[in-house]
Amino acid sequence: MPTRADAFTPATPGIATALQFFTLLMKGDLDAFAQIWTEDAVQEHPFGFDGLTAALTGRDEVVADYRRMFANRSDMVFTIYDAHQTTDPDCVIIEARGVSRVNETGKIYDNRYVALFRLRDGRIALNRFYFNPLVTLDTFKGVLIGPGLSKQD
Repeated sequence: MPTRADAFTPATPGIATALQFFTLLMKGDLDAFAQIWTEDAVQEHPFGFDGLTAALTGRDEVVADYRRMFANRSDMVFTIYDAHQTTDPDCVIIEARGVSRVNETGKIYDNRYVALFRLRDGRIALNRFYFNPLVTLDTFKGVLIGPGLSKQD
């Protein structure tokens, strides 16, 4: 049964770090969110589409993109389906769902994720973020996706 990210009990320190990704976004605390990334962190989007940046490089770029994405979102809830600690203590996989309101359009964004986190010194060095790009396109086209909107200017 899925559990809200802020109520999920982590079994390992690595899972606890990965869960912070979701809980801090739910809280809208992007200053604390910035602190869970290494300076040279990368977020990859393997299932991208034309108009979506394939990878964000460096903590500043990653956090700036989240600030832009979450500037006008509300009712953000992440639920966790499962958390997998691999045999490598610095590699965690989280299965999750995210739901929020996109206030520019009134649409509800509802997507499923598989996120692979590679950690270094207790911080996120890599987030390989898998999601359904069709849901993202439908919800954000013309709002956050379009010419010049998906890349850092």
